[in-house]
Amino acid sequence: MKLFTKIFLCTVTVVTVALSVMGYIVISDSFDNAVNRETERGLEEYQLLKFLLRTGMLSYSENHNLNDETITEIAIQTAQTAPVGNQVALLDDEGNSIYSTFPANYDFSSVNAVKENALMHTIEKRNGAYYLVAVGKVSQSGQTVSLLTARNITDIIHEREKMERQFITTFLIVLCAAVVLMLVLSLVLSYPIKKLTQSVRRFARGNYSERADIHTDDETGELAKNFNSMALVIQNTISELELNAQQKEDFVSNFAHELKTPLTSVIGYADMIYQKENLPRSEVKKAAGYIMDEGMRLEALSLKLMELIVLNKTDFTFLKMRADEVLADIAQGLKPVMDKKQINFEYKADKAWISIEFDLFKTLLLNLADNASKADSKNILISGVFENNTYKISVIDDGCGIEADKLSRITEAFYMVDKSRSRSQHGAGLGLAIASRIASLHNTELHYESTVGEGTTASITLEAEAEHEGEDE
Repeated sequence: MKLFTKIFLCTVTVVTVALSVMGYIVISDSFDNAVNRETERGLEEYQLLKFLLRTGMLSYSENHNLNDETITEIAIQTAQTAPVGNQVALLDDEGNSIYSTFPANYDFSSVNAVKENALMHTIEKRNGAYYLVAVGKVSQSGQTVSLLTARNITDIIHEREKMERQFITTFLIVLCAAVVLMLVLSLVLSYPIKKLTQSVRRFARGNYSERADIHTDDETGELAKNFNSMALVIQNTISELELNAQQKEDFVSNFAHELKTPLTSVIGYADMIYQKENLPRSEVKKAAGYIMDEGMRLEALSLKLMELIVLNKTDFTFLKMRADEVLADIAQGLKPVMDKKQINFEYKADKAWISIEFDLFKTLLLNLADNASKADSKNILISGVFENNTYKISVIDDGCGIEADKLSRITEAFYMVDKSRSRSQHGAGLGLAIASRIASLHNTELHYESTVGEGTTASITLEAEAEHEGEDE
């Protein structure tokens, strides 16, 4: 059963019971008060008739002997003083009627149950009418007679029945109005619950941004606030889980992307060793050393990329290194790749000291060079210039260039300027996104300048220290 139905039925039941009890109490109290008033008047009239009867009997007993005729005369005189409409009866000590205005078939047997100097009264119904009957005995001068009076109280009973009919009519009207009002109130009270239920259902279907738009100061409002708090926690948790899953997926894609350039160099040096049988020992040793260095770097790089991309680590160890030596090492690794693509590759670098995370920084420059090689470039230059305690490293190509409206988006993950060319060269649109994150890790950012048909320059500026005289070169 819905809450709306429960509220409606409960309130209808409470109102019905409350109105019924109230009506019963009011009518009963009113009727009882009316009956009590009529009883008091009836008893007062009885006492008056009893006093007159005793007085009459006392007067006759002083001057005459009381006999049946005398008592009958006194009874008639007494009965004539009774209020109009009241019934009066006098019986002798044997229960025989001396005088009576009661119906002829009235049963006077109740007199036998009354003791002397006692008074008994009851309400009787006769022929559709109601009477207050008072019964007692009067003793005077050795004579005992029973006095009965009956006061018509039918109007009081009819008044009660009239009140009951009026109450039932009023009760039904009020109840109908109350039912309509309670129906509206039940809808109003249950509406926030209904809204909250709808929000919960939408949230359960996967709409984790769903919130309950309920702003009340009652328990429903508090429940809605708690639901919104819970929904926020769940949404954040799900977002974190989705982010973790995406980060792991990005790591796999990024790592696969980062393997291409070093592996191309490794394969190039390995092919050189394999193809040239008479290669001097020094060249073989140099190529093998590079292959070993790149293998070790790839092993370290895999862990660092996972920390950077999946774990969002930022506290890498930075080492102070010679910028020209770093660029020379990167150029050495790129030479087989550029030779294979028939690109004229050069580098020139000023001497200075920079603080970098070598593996990640090398990945950044390899990505810039790799993107330059995919732009139909014939010449690529890596330049390092020291000036005013800064070291600017630029990767300059003479390729196809990038349109101005696309230049601002090239660091977005999976964004490719020329999708057909990038896919043909096995690009995934991740290299510059990684490069941008590595630049941020080094407290700097990448800058791009490009002219369509002329080429692109990607540069990064780091804090640097000049090489002091006497330091080893």
